Amino acid sequence: MGYNTTIMVCNDELHQIAEDPNFGRDVARASERAAVLGGQPVGIGMTNAYVIETHHADYEVLVKVGGNTGENITSTLRDDFFKPKLSKSEVVASLRKLTDTIGSALSAGNTSQALRQAIEMLEKKD
Repeated sequence: MGYNTTIMVCNDELHQIAEDPNFGRDVARASERAAVLGGQPVGIGMTNAYVIETHHADYEVLVKVGGNTGENITSTLRDDFFKPKLSKSEVVASLRKLTDTIGSALSAGNTSQALRQAIEMLEKKD
């Protein structure tokens, strides 16, 4: 199926990105490096974007973003339900924080309820 790459873009730098004729090439190079070395800034000495991770499209990942960077904190494999890089309690705490944030931001609450159900399922899983 190929590979997927997660990229964080600093919105404050969109004007610079719009004017940069090499941005696409720099994203491609950073993505290639990230596949081997992990997270990479886009461009040399640039702070306008960051390649967080690259993974095979058959996998699902949960990425935590903040502070102008990000981290792949989990991966869900077809054969292994849940293999966290963080401890289970850290993943659950992150999901609770996300759920609370979404719940207070959305009036309908449907997304928030789905995340709460996911948290409950994780807490029950050994």
